[in-house]
Amino acid sequence: MGEVVSGIAYLLVILSLLVIAHELGHFGVARAFKIRVEDFSLFWGPVIWRICKRGDTVYNLRAIPIGGFVRIAGMEADDVSNGDPVADVMRRAREAGEEEVPAPDRDDPGLFSSRPIYQRALVILAGPVASLIFGYVLFCLVGMTVGLPGGKASTQVADVRRGGPAYRAGLRIGDRIVSIDGVAMRSGEQMVDTIHRSINKELTLRVDRRGERIIAYVKPEPATGDALRTFNNKPTGLIGITPNFEPKRLGVGQSIRAGTVLTVAYVMQLGSIFAKPADLGDNLGGPIAMGQMTTVVQRLGIAHLALISAQFSLGLGIMNLLPIPVLDGGHLMLFGFEKLRRRRLSLREVYRVQMVGVAILVSLVVVVMYNDIARTLTGQAMR
Repeated sequence: MGEVVSGIAYLLVILSLLVIAHELGHFGVARAFKIRVEDFSLFWGPVIWRICKRGDTVYNLRAIPIGGFVRIAGMEADDVSNGDPVADVMRRAREAGEEEVPAPDRDDPGLFSSRPIYQRALVILAGPVASLIFGYVLFCLVGMTVGLPGGKASTQVADVRRGGPAYRAGLRIGDRIVSIDGVAMRSGEQMVDTIHRSINKELTLRVDRRGERIIAYVKPEPATGDALRTFNNKPTGLIGITPNFEPKRLGVGQSIRAGTVLTVAYVMQLGSIFAKPADLGDNLGGPIAMGQMTTVVQRLGIAHLALISAQFSLGLGIMNLLPIPVLDGGHLMLFGFEKLRRRRLSLREVYRVQMVGVAILVSLVVVVMYNDIARTLTGQAMR
């Protein structure tokens, strides 16, 4: 239970940092263009502390400890309807027999809606870009500080292949193999060599799981196919685990190169997932999956937590670029339509498109949550 609580706490901290980095992107570019930012809030819900007010911006601390947001004047639909709920404005126009809702007053130069299309597009684009930059910087900083996994192999388990001998024996990510058949394992190399030489021989593993001693019995299976070719067709026993590697600190240049490689590789991986819209629900994880991942990864140490935070940040940036109305990518798509037809979308058009976007987003969230729960109940989640 303690592990779950700490995992949730880590996830809340990670999500808050990632959302604030994202919102800082919107905030910084809006301020650079002198667009009025009315509210910059840490967390959501009721205000519990009005930290200060600088210029037109009120800085608040709110009650629900997750994420944050900025409110940019004239960016939301109810802003451009002069503060009235959009549905009410549309209803009054319909009752008055008007075909179109009157255009909002854009005389205020501080409004987002009064600015040229390139400025509005850059403000919107700044959020996803900030998320991508934050993830990249995190990857680089990990190499310079706590170090990237890349040193000597350890006896700690970094991954367990679903369905393999270790999985069936109950091994979990974070377990540390203390001994095999009574022989103490002093290094990851010794552990791996012992397993490789023990094809179809039952091994008794003494495992340390966060201070708890566990006995597990596994029988290494012979490598086949691509795995066998990896070992130059030499008979090799495998139990379906990947050992963790000790963190290795890198110099500044090496860290930047490693961060670049990791960022490009992860973005390409995400791109391949989003290239198949029909499979998005199966390949994406929601809050439950993220919580499970954080809970599991915390067993491997701060370096792995920082790495998964960088991955989450890159995922947030890419996800927000999807052309779904209400997401940043949806706003950019609407700006594209506006540019092509050389006139702004009316309030009625924006409202209707946003309702479609909300429906799409809710449907995607439902599918993702369903798959998260299904994976948990069927034992397919990380453990």
